Amino acid sequence: MKKYQLTLLLLMIINLSLMAGTNRPNLYGFAPAYPEKVPEIFYSDVKSPNLTRETEFILLLSIDNSGNVSSINVLDEKETLAGEYAKQFLTNCNFVPALLNKNEVTSILPVKIRINPRIQTPDFQFPIDSEFNIPDPDFFYYTFGFNNISLPEINYFPKYFCNIDWNDSLDLYPYILLQLDLDEQGEVKNVKEILSTYSNYTTTLMSASLWSEFVPAKVNDTNISSSPYLLISFFPQIYYPTQKYYYNQSDTISIHNKKRLRIIPDIINIIQKPIPRSIEGDNIRISNIPRMLNDTLGLYVTVDTSGIAKILRAGKTNKDTYRIMHEIFSRVKFYPAIGFDGKPVKYDGLLQLIINGSEKVRIKYLW
Repeated sequence: MKKYQLTLLLLMIINLSLMAGTNRPNLYGFAPAYPEKVPEIFYSDVKSPNLTRETEFILLLSIDNSGNVSSINVLDEKETLAGEYAKQFLTNCNFVPALLNKNEVTSILPVKIRINPRIQTPDFQFPIDSEFNIPDPDFFYYTFGFNNISLPEINYFPKYFCNIDWNDSLDLYPYILLQLDLDEQGEVKNVKEILSTYSNYTTTLMSASLWSEFVPAKVNDTNISSSPYLLISFFPQIYYPTQKYYYNQSDTISIHNKKRLRIIPDIINIIQKPIPRSIEGDNIRISNIPRMLNDTLGLYVTVDTSGIAKILRAGKTNKDTYRIMHEIFSRVKFYPAIGFDGKPVKYDGLLQLIINGSEKVRIKYLW
């Protein structure tokens, strides 16, 4: 790594440390609400939802400019019971209200509630905890869309080449992390290298970013300039040269094509979550699945720094589902998560195995 890159990275780490210790995490002038005090014991007068598997729900808290919860809403009517179950607990949390340009404002705060039918007390995850930690950067960014703040996005990226062979078996795929200066129209005014493990192609990708199209950040429907990061990951599972990347096609392409380009609004703790190494990634072919077997199994797993996944806990299962679960995890290996210092880090997360009687089992990564 070049000296100036290391210096810049250290400055970023120091800045993040200061942010966590003295100032609230914020972006584009908006600092989300956070819990100042959470009751030590969970309690509810409403019965827990009747679940057969570990399930994660997202609840939307309306928090006024005094930090009081005025209402709790859900994204889907099917989650209404989860909202009622958590209402008593969440309304008794003490919140510090959101800030917009240093003014206390009413806001929407998404909260994850994870309910395991085998565990009496549910888990709650806030975008920011009381000590200014951000457990999941993506969930932190998710907050902004509910508060009329749009983050920058890739609209178009030209095709590019690299010399990774399909037969390569890499412990960690090469990647390039750039920082972009975008104006109010999303035009790239400047680009600089932050990290690169694939220096032969850094200049090429910096040039490609200048020919790309980006959607600008917005605050209250007004375009603003921003300085997001662009992560370009090089996977052996992709054919090169790549196809042109369009944002509106991202739901129809493979998981590796989907993850090869990523806009990161700010550097928090990880720049990429675990990604399966297999070309089939999220659709695993399993033999001898009973034709009438339809099941969705929730799993909480940990992926270590070598990319090996271990099941921490699983929902209720029958003999066939149990066999399928263990066969999948004997075959599926991951590229580990990458920290903002460029090193692999351990990651814990929830996923689902969706079995519908066919020969393929779908893996839904809830991270």
